[in-house]
Amino acid sequence: MELHLGQIVVPYPEGVTSVDVARKLEENYGLKATFYRIKKHQIESQYTQAILDMLKDAIRGVPIHSDPNIAFGKANDTVTQMFRDMLNKRGFDGIVDGIPTLRAEMGISRRFKSGFTTKKINGKKVRVSRASFIDTKTYLLSSVTYLK
Repeated sequence: MELHLGQIVVPYPEGVTSVDVARKLEENYGLKATFYRIKKHQIESQYTQAILDMLKDAIRGVPIHSDPNIAFGKANDTVTQMFRDMLNKRGFDGIVDGIPTLRAEMGISRRFKSGFTTKKINGKKVRVSRASFIDTKTYLLSSVTYLK
């Protein structure tokens, strides 16, 4: 069984998919490899706890699902959220070369009509930086963890 930090296929307006974007980001920045390296112990802890919970259930006579992605669903979901949190909370900034990206530092975002991330300061909208790789949130929300 292998742990995969993957993507649900979601189209982008430019004719590419979230999988294409994920491959490009991995080639250029190694986000998921870096995430695994940094969070390896917490990830292992999630799956260890899941195995212990299954053993306890088995002892009580509760059947264990034959599909590992259902059996390890909570651990998969937790690891997925850990990755998403690391993106949202700028956890790659300064750890990976090129992050934060220039677009993130400039606050460029396709999620907003203005094209920028803004914040009200003293009653005026001011452009502010944002976390890298979340200008549309498609990459973030299509990231998943599963076992194969």
